[in-house]
Amino acid sequence: DLQQRLSDVTPPEEAADLDATRAGRGRLRVDVSTKRLFDAGGDDEIRVLLYRDHAAWCPYCEKVQLALEEKQVPYRIRKINMNCYGDKPLDFLARNPMGLLPVAEIDGELITDSNSILDVVEETFRDKRPLVPPGREAEVRGLLQLERMLFSVWFSWLRSQGPNDASLRGNFVKVLEEVERQLAVNEG
Repeated sequence: DLQQRLSDVTPPEEAADLDATRAGRGRLRVDVSTKRLFDAGGDDEIRVLLYRDHAAWCPYCEKVQLALEEKQVPYRIRKINMNCYGDKPLDFLARNPMGLLPVAEIDGELITDSNSILDVVEETFRDKRPLVPPGREAEVRGLLQLERMLFSVWFSWLRSQGPNDASLRGNFVKVLEEVERQLAVNEG
C-alpha cells in the first residue's frame, strides 16, 4: 500500500529516472543501483561483479566503484553488510572467508584488495580510459600507500579513547601534512 501511494505521488520524470537507474542506464544511485551498463548492449556483457558495503561508507569500496565509473566498465553490484551492520551471507563467506570488502569478481577471478582490484581493472580493460597517466605508475603507487596510511591513522584515532589522545592526533596531523605536500607536488 505504501509503495503504491509513493508511486502515485512520484513525478513522472523522477519515476523515469529511477527506472533508468534500475535498468543500469541511469545515474548512479548507491541506494538503488544494482548494475551499470554504460555502452554495453546488455547484461550478458557484464564481466565484473563488485561486492561493496551496504551502507556505502567504506572508502575502499568507494574507490573501486569510482574507478569502474570513471572507466565506464559495465558491472553488477552486490551489497554486503560490514561487520558492524550484521552478518554476511554464507555464500559470500564461502568465497571470501575473511569477509573483507571490497571484493570483485572479474571474468571469474576473485580479487580481495582494493588496490589489486584497481590493477586488474586497469589491465583487463585497457580499451577503456586509463586511470593512471602513462609514466606516473610509481607516483600513483606512492599516493595509494599514503591513502592507506591516512585511513589507518584516522581510523585508529576514531576508535581511540577520545579526540584528545595527543599521540594519535599527532600521527593523524603528520599524515595530513604529508597529504598536503603530495597534493601540492602532484597537482591535486
